[in-house]
Amino acid sequence: MFLYLPASNFIVYLIYSGANNAPINRLNIAGVVAIFLVWPLFESLLIWKFGSTFGKYLLGNQVIRKNGEKIKYSTSVARVFAVMLFGYGLWIPGLSFFTLLYSLTVIKRKESY
Repeated sequence: MFLYLPASNFIVYLIYSGANNAPINRLNIAGVVAIFLVWPLFESLLIWKFGSTFGKYLLGNQVIRKNGEKIKYSTSVARVFAVMLFGYGLWIPGLSFFTLLYSLTVIKRKESY
């Protein structure tokens, strides 16, 4: 949750930072591409290779299959993009509140840890 607020503010800044309705410059486009494409692919690589990101590692969590094996890279990519869409609602203000609430109810219903 601590990452969510700065990330959403950063995205809104990148999209609306043009002064006097100036077109979005290349730096802003690069920032949006980095957030929505490069970062998820890098996170997918970490989960596939090490079974966790740095934060998951610190908390002692790992992403594995039900049989205990590591997940495939394609599964990791799909998981990260699903979390971005259904978990964070692509950081769209308003929508993200409902997607986080929905994710919480799904996790509680399944009693997953």
